[in-house]
Amino acid sequence: MRGPTPKTFFQKTKVSIREILRENQSGATCEYARDIQIASNMLLNQVNDILDFSKIEAGQMDIIMDEYEPMSSLHDLSMIFLNRIGEKPVELLYDIDTDLPEKLYGDRQRIRQVIINLMNNAIKFTDSGFVKLTVKAETIDEETLNVIYEVKDSGQGIKAEDIDKLFGTYAQVDKEKNHFKEGTGLGLSISKQMVELMGGSIGVT
Repeated sequence: MRGPTPKTFFQKTKVSIREILRENQSGATCEYARDIQIASNMLLNQVNDILDFSKIEAGQMDIIMDEYEPMSSLHDLSMIFLNRIGEKPVELLYDIDTDLPEKLYGDRQRIRQVIINLMNNAIKFTDSGFVKLTVKAETIDEETLNVIYEVKDSGQGIKAEDIDKLFGTYAQVDKEKNHFKEGTGLGLSISKQMVELMGGSIGVT
């Protein structure tokens, strides 16, 4: 008899915790439920990273091109980032190009996943200050638009000698300082490979 996959299990756990939080707005039960929700989200993200990495390594990561609305996607993501920030004194900033078309053609889900990876990484290493997402539209020709997503933060920064390691597999820079930060070390590696599969490029300053 087969049980639920880890991904399905954590998704069901998230639904159950939401129900508890709806019914208990305060007190110890609510506090415990929030702790479980945070831990569940972390584990689900790690499971998803491992599954995605396995797909990429096996050459089974599909890029599905379709029409999507970029502003709608960005709006949906804003609550994810605010929840990720939680109680930290971090301001979430946006600078969206007014020339960004109402509709674009690409893999909405993969683009969304890369933005989440980059923003979550910035928020994770920023204890105070700001995290800013800038979206620029660069016209190539009548049918082609280059969309540039830039994530900037006031976090701890990266040593110059560690920049080349940043997109490596299972890589975490400055391990002595960051050993208590959760994650698989796969997020940026997956993001780089996804972006390149879509014909783009990714880098860091």
